[in-house]
Amino acid sequence: RSGPLWSIGATYRPGPRVTLDVAFNHQFDTEFFTYSGTYNVSPRTSLSFSHTESVETTQQLLARRQPILGPDGIFRDPVTLLPVDPFVGPTGLQDDTLLQKVWNLTGTSTSGRNSYTINLNRTETEVERTRQITTQMGVVLSYSRRLTRHLNGSLSANYRMTDTENGIGTVAVPIPGVSSATADGSSTQILLNGSLGCTLTPETTLN
Repeated sequence: RSGPLWSIGATYRPGPRVTLDVAFNHQFDTEFFTYSGTYNVSPRTSLSFSHTESVETTQQLLARRQPILGPDGIFRDPVTLLPVDPFVGPTGLQDDTLLQKVWNLTGTSTSGRNSYTINLNRTETEVERTRQITTQMGVVLSYSRRLTRHLNGSLSANYRMTDTENGIGTVAVPIPGVSSATADGSSTQILLNGSLGCTLTPETTLN
């Protein structure tokens, strides 16, 4: 793929608690809208939603989803900000162009030393070369607690359903963050994750 990429949009703040962003995008020969918003229910509770589309390679997608280390010393997904295992990643990647649409709805709340998160998500990924389409829907519940000044713990449960439709009769291509498949079909997964993070010094964290 080649050609110009551009985006034009606006931010609207109808009140001190609400922020809305809308953009019209052009990537190569594809045009689409993206949007996101945040509603601060209270100083400690917020709701956010987003819809994004992108055209990228498998390597770009994998690099963009590398875990980040949060201020609480816990590795998190850069998109959902939910706890993840930084040592587990997709394998068997092929050099393909992916057309991806992502919807997210997230609620977060903090009470004392406790933090709660619920995330509803849907991802549609199409491999341009084979027209294979993978649809993934999931619900993630996350809880974290500051146990001591230097020690943080977190628990999360992820329920997701994956449906794969192969294109032009080819074998399914592994997609970053999506379960691989070799034929049309669906799968259901329940993932449980627990982690501890200890801040040894301002520059050093043990997880």
